Amino acid sequence: MAGGGDGGMYMRLVEGPGAAITANPRTTMTDLPHPELLDVDGRVYRVLANAAASGSGRRPGPHPQQQLQRHYEAEDDAGDDAGSWGGFGGPAGSGGADEEEASVPIRQEGDSFVARMRLDSELFPVLIGRQGATKRRVEDDTGAGISIPGRGAQGTPVVIKGPSRSVVARACTQLDLIVGQALASRGPRSLDYNYFLCLPLASPELSAAFERWRDGVLAEPGAAEAGLEASVFMHPQHLHLTIAMLKLYRQARYMACLLHEEQRELAKQTLAGLQPRVQQLLGGAPLRVRLQGLEYMNDDPSQMHVMYLGVKDTPDSPGGLQRVQQLCAAVVQAFSAAGLLLPQDDRAVKLHATVLNSRYRRRSSGSGGGGSGGQAPGAGQQQGQQQGRQPWEQRQPFDGRRLLEQHGAVDFGAMQLPAVHISQRGQPYDAGTGFYRCAAALSLS
Repeated sequence: MAGGGDGGMYMRLVEGPGAAITANPRTTMTDLPHPELLDVDGRVYRVLANAAASGSGRRPGPHPQQQLQRHYEAEDDAGDDAGSWGGFGGPAGSGGADEEEASVPIRQEGDSFVARMRLDSELFPVLIGRQGATKRRVEDDTGAGISIPGRGAQGTPVVIKGPSRSVVARACTQLDLIVGQALASRGPRSLDYNYFLCLPLASPELSAAFERWRDGVLAEPGAAEAGLEASVFMHPQHLHLTIAMLKLYRQARYMACLLHEEQRELAKQTLAGLQPRVQQLLGGAPLRVRLQGLEYMNDDPSQMHVMYLGVKDTPDSPGGLQRVQQLCAAVVQAFSAAGLLLPQDDRAVKLHATVLNSRYRRRSSGSGGGGSGGQAPGAGQQQGQQQGRQPWEQRQPFDGRRLLEQHGAVDFGAMQLPAVHISQRGQPYDAGTGFYRCAAALSLS
């Protein structure tokens, strides 16, 4: 059993005759029938809500419509400020780990035993927790000392040191659990997606047409009063159709869970393995779609957060939209079978090209609409993305009613889809194209 302060509790499921489970006194009986299960290297843990943390022991989830909207906008944020990740309580004890259960090699160095976990630096705030609470909790419970590199120290290992192998092994197990739950969970305490599968759209012609349209919208009377400014528009060079989101983080475990480099290699191989299916699907014909019409997800057009372009068939390529949907379904199926998708991301793809997102809005006090102050259009978007994710409740919506009335039927014409990309979120972008950095591509020509 592992207690978890304010972040929950972990219970190891023990199989075999005579196996017993001892519940933490703070856990209520209503928490036991249907707990969340967390699989770490083939060892299954129950994640039990901490009744002491809230009256009901459960946290309310987002409104279904809000949750759907968040899913479809996730890929358009260029990345979060890892320092803003507050951490969660995590496990405060495993109660039964031994050296055979350690996720990394443990070596004796003098009078101490030491393990080194090589993780992506984005995981360090997860292990530290808010004001160091998670790290201290693991150290206090196990008796191990944990040294976590400074922010951005990519390649430097987390060092776990203790007086015995079992002490170090328990600490490694708890750190594994903390990372595992952050990867699997959703919400403000989860690790963000760092890669995504997409169909790039940003040809020079489309980028120029989109830029002209955006500038025309911003020049119209009432644009600023409606909450429209250059920073809420998608950067012209970043236009794409999203297929699925990916979390490819380097973790310490090397048995049931692949290392980050191996995960990326598996993703590349999975994408390349789709070539025969894609050739059969395309039948030698180009894959063309038409980007036409503005659409939105929430019920109130006066309080919009996301607006996107519809994806239609083209007159010269009938059935193209259906083939795109079949392509996306094949990609999702292959990546799901390879274990590269989280359960919540193994879903049918809704084709959309985001064009406005309130998440991009600049947060500096002097920022004005339409790229004022000499700031180039789109620069505010990148600035806002560098500063980190805005909490949903703090984001300022825009009034899209006039935009729908005046531009609802906007038509950017037909275009050929050149490839499927595994793209990496965040800056810097590709120096040549301005698009997200490409980890792998599958040609559709």
